[in-house]
Amino acid sequence: MRRPIMNQRAMIQRITKQHTQRTQRMMSKQTTAMTLVLALGAITFSDAASAQLTAASPAALATANNYTALARGFTAIALNPAGLAMPGNPGFSLTLLPVQARAGLSAMSLSDIATYDELLIPSAVREEWLQAAIADGGFDLRGGVSVTGLALSIGPVGLQVSTVGEARGTLSPDAFELLLFGNAGRTGTTRDMSLAGTGTSSWAATTAALAVGIPLPEVQNGKFALGVTAKYTLGHISGLGRDVGSVITANPFSVALSVPSIAPASVDGLTDNGTGVGLDLGLAWEGTTWAFSAAVQNLVNTFEWTLDAYEYRAGNLTFDGRSVTTDFDGVPAATTPSTIRDELLAQRFELAFNTGVAFRPSEKLALSADFRHETGEALVIGERSSVGLGAEVRVIPFLPLRAGFSRVTDGAYQVGAGFGLELGPVVISAAYLTEKGSAGEFRAASVALSFGQ
Repeated sequence: MRRPIMNQRAMIQRITKQHTQRTQRMMSKQTTAMTLVLALGAITFSDAASAQLTAASPAALATANNYTALARGFTAIALNPAGLAMPGNPGFSLTLLPVQARAGLSAMSLSDIATYDELLIPSAVREEWLQAAIADGGFDLRGGVSVTGLALSIGPVGLQVSTVGEARGTLSPDAFELLLFGNAGRTGTTRDMSLAGTGTSSWAATTAALAVGIPLPEVQNGKFALGVTAKYTLGHISGLGRDVGSVITANPFSVALSVPSIAPASVDGLTDNGTGVGLDLGLAWEGTTWAFSAAVQNLVNTFEWTLDAYEYRAGNLTFDGRSVTTDFDGVPAATTPSTIRDELLAQRFELAFNTGVAFRPSEKLALSADFRHETGEALVIGERSSVGLGAEVRVIPFLPLRAGFSRVTDGAYQVGAGFGLELGPVVISAAYLTEKGSAGEFRAASVALSFGQ
């Protein structure tokens, strides 16, 4: 489709002249918009307990995900089902609608965004953010959520239904410079800019899991158990958008955008876009003061995406100084280039190993350590690998205080903290976690109301 552009040169000159005067004023609006994006992202990323299931109790998040050997009741379903047959497992436990959310970005922190909300961002600060993004190879924004509709345990049997989703966006250094400074760039002089490396991805799925803890004969004077979790996953959405060489030239001014994407054609197509079953196995042992735990998640997993309800968009726009040509029409997913289609279909739930040890010298103190490793980079919520320490202290018996520290993929670290308030069979718990590293800063929070845990 071609449209004549009237007085294009005069329009460009006018826009360029006004741009410098408007940049500072516009930055406040841009910052507010970025804050809104982060808030929306936080509603859509959870802890790394499992790609399909997250630990329904905030206790795991509070210890920076170092809780495997301590998990009992409904918390054990996602971490290690063998915990359902260990000492301390409640006869009944239940939680409804606990939420775990995470959001974060690189090059700057969430607190930076809050500091300049509704304020003009100094040029020196924007330059600092840009240089950080250049060093990181681009600007990344991530967000996601896990909502557990139900997590229940009755003796050694547990049932959990959780919906997990993630969204990511990446801007190339030049695209980030456009966001911060406009098309004049940080120097005030237009230049050619490349958007290569810019892209988005997202996915969401619901998993129902049935877990059973099976007591085994005692080993070394300690309780020993096997755990099995069977899972059924229903995929809701997976989407990809990738820039394949967009360029904005300065002299002469022209635009050539190419951002092909694949996603469900409509909201009506977000119900069933993939199915599969999975199997987790776990072992646990507990003595007088020590406990050990090991689990293999997705030992079997048949989940695959289907593209029947998807469509492909070429995402092309060109402007040569006189006319605009666009191609954003949706076509059947069967016409999708193999590179994008294969990347989407390769998104699966990968094999993961989770081990933990706990030490309880008294009823007032429990120390725990975990090591986790994901074998792939596909549908993973949070980091792929982590190792760390956690602690639970009960100076007041009904008020457990929890904290933890973990080193995660690429040298980043997590610090978590939280508490529980146990009012008889009713438990109110909350947790907060911060992750910092070369890839940026990420924050997570969780809150839950449970019974019998």
